[in-house]
Amino acid sequence: LLLVLGLYSIHALFENQFDWNALPPLRPFLLFYANYYIIEHGQNFLFLLVFFWSIAVEEQFYLFWAFVLKFLHRYIIWICFGLIAISIVFRALYIHENEHLAFNTLSVAGNFGMGSLVAVLGYRSPNFRAIFAKRSRAFYALIYLIGLLLLLNYFSWFNQGFMLVIEKLVFSIVFVVFIMEQCFAEKPLIAFRQFKSMTYLGQLSLGLYCYHGVVLTFMAPMLKTWGLAERPFQVFFLNPLIIMFLTLLLAVFSYEIFEKKVHNLRRFFYPKIAPK
Repeated sequence: LLLVLGLYSIHALFENQFDWNALPPLRPFLLFYANYYIIEHGQNFLFLLVFFWSIAVEEQFYLFWAFVLKFLHRYIIWICFGLIAISIVFRALYIHENEHLAFNTLSVAGNFGMGSLVAVLGYRSPNFRAIFAKRSRAFYALIYLIGLLLLLNYFSWFNQGFMLVIEKLVFSIVFVVFIMEQCFAEKPLIAFRQFKSMTYLGQLSLGLYCYHGVVLTFMAPMLKTWGLAERPFQVFFLNPLIIMFLTLLLAVFSYEIFEKKVHNLRRFFYPKIAPK
């Protein structure tokens, strides 16, 4: 994250007409309130910084959740349900304010509430785990099919009214089933955990997320200059492959050369769980 924040000014070297006034201050990104900065000032600035709003939301939740685990752990189940309820009520109240629906922490609080609820129940309750352990492959195939239909019809189904209010909840439930299947199902549809490459992609996930904006920001104008943004085949197939490959390459390089060294600093704080 800090590396990418340092790279944002380099973009000016590639744009003769670049407006320095369009660059947002670094403070909202360093202090993790970029989502509220976007709500107030809009997102018309350098693309590689825009999507850091979601990292800000995550960090806000982590700080809140640390407080819950330390002082309110006895009420953790109720707090999870509370987050889900707050999110639904907030989205109903701000249903006509797109910026708040998209970027406000309270709008997405239900996602964290649902994930936390399932994590707690999955850890504490054998009966809850058994619900997913005994399900057939046909059941999980049906859930995946429903998830696919939701994605394909996203813009037509979740564009107004009640469906817009429960959008986050619906997709949270789909992802919950997927996660629980991978963790506990005796007969998963596809056991992704058996593939080491999938585990490695999980380790690269933050890098993939942070660097894809960098690659898109720099490569999009280059692809146009090279004449690779003129035909549908180039725009919808070739260019995404190029961008995905470069993002993956950058994420691997970052993880192996830089991030592992940062991870190893854990030994100074948590010697019992320091990576080997």
